[in-house]
Amino acid sequence: MKKLEINKFDSIELKIIRKLDNDFIEKWSNLVNGSVHAHFFNTPAWFISCLNTYDINEYYIFVAYQGHELVGILPLVKEKKFGIDVFVSPGRRYLEKSTILVIDNNYQILNKLINEVGKHGNIYLTELSEEITHMLSKDQEEGLLTLSSINPYILLKDNPFGSLSEKQKKRITGKIRKNLGNFKFVHIRNNLGFHLQTVFDLETRSSKKLANKDSFSDAKIRKLFTSLINYAKDYISIDFILYKNLPIVSSLGFIFKDRYLAYYTCYDSNFRDYFPGKILTYFMLTKLSEERMEVFDFSRGHNSFKNDFTKNWEFQYDFYFSKNPLIILWWEGINSLRRMKQILIKNDQSLDNDFLFKKYKSNKSSELKVNLAVK
Repeated sequence: MKKLEINKFDSIELKIIRKLDNDFIEKWSNLVNGSVHAHFFNTPAWFISCLNTYDINEYYIFVAYQGHELVGILPLVKEKKFGIDVFVSPGRRYLEKSTILVIDNNYQILNKLINEVGKHGNIYLTELSEEITHMLSKDQEEGLLTLSSINPYILLKDNPFGSLSEKQKKRITGKIRKNLGNFKFVHIRNNLGFHLQTVFDLETRSSKKLANKDSFSDAKIRKLFTSLINYAKDYISIDFILYKNLPIVSSLGFIFKDRYLAYYTCYDSNFRDYFPGKILTYFMLTKLSEERMEVFDFSRGHNSFKNDFTKNWEFQYDFYFSKNPLIILWWEGINSLRRMKQILIKNDQSLDNDFLFKKYKSNKSSELKVNLAVK
């Protein structure tokens, strides 16, 4: 897609799409495929999966055109956030990145889209990139921007194993050698519906189940993953480590262009001593490097497991906007309480407590990354 040249705000036409059709989906897909800033959560496949999962019949896709060319999109639905009616991106806690996509991250288009949404109601956008956040901080000063997540990642072309220490590598490869006849790594891109059932079954034996943090006991979440298999199968891979043909750890993730995002993982609690998560990640990093993937995205949240593999991460932010100052004050109060909770529940193995729900400061955000890796 050619680089966009915009000299006037008047050259951009805004519309609201209330009903999807094949012609618009094709234009949307072309925008996604032609943008270096796009990711899986910008795709029609993600949006349609959410509509199907949550039985959403009313939606509002705010779009920007220059002539006949789609140059910006923000697909939203209506929900409540802390008791306030808002426009939000669909997906709830399973949304990893913002659904907003603007060609070349053009700030004029971005702000025209946000201003248009603001005419129709309150806004809550989550998991915005730092670049988008920086632009909003300059032009949407009445809004509230707070840090929502830390996203660790590995640049595979620099080092496929990130910052994994030699000691950790030896422990992992030692376990693999000792169980060479028992372990089998499986990378799956086809027949995903069948293998998703295996993931469901594995979770019933997982540490998540024991801690009452399992996802698939919720029928709605099972429906989300089933919908993703139906509508987004071209973007999905499922990986397993088998022990004597028994799946002991799995990862379901999205492959989009040159980036892999680890979306959901679980392991059989009976095999904890085998380091199942690290062994699977080790095999996957090797496989993805061979396939010329450039980025392994560990998804939201920082912990000691991810810290062993990488000291690189990106911040993502939430954006709250309302023309009613009392609503902004209400959100600020709620956010302050959430920040206080993070401070009180200190976890030395995660940086989440140090940063989550802090207000965005454009001149400080990049400095936060210096010398803060968990030892």
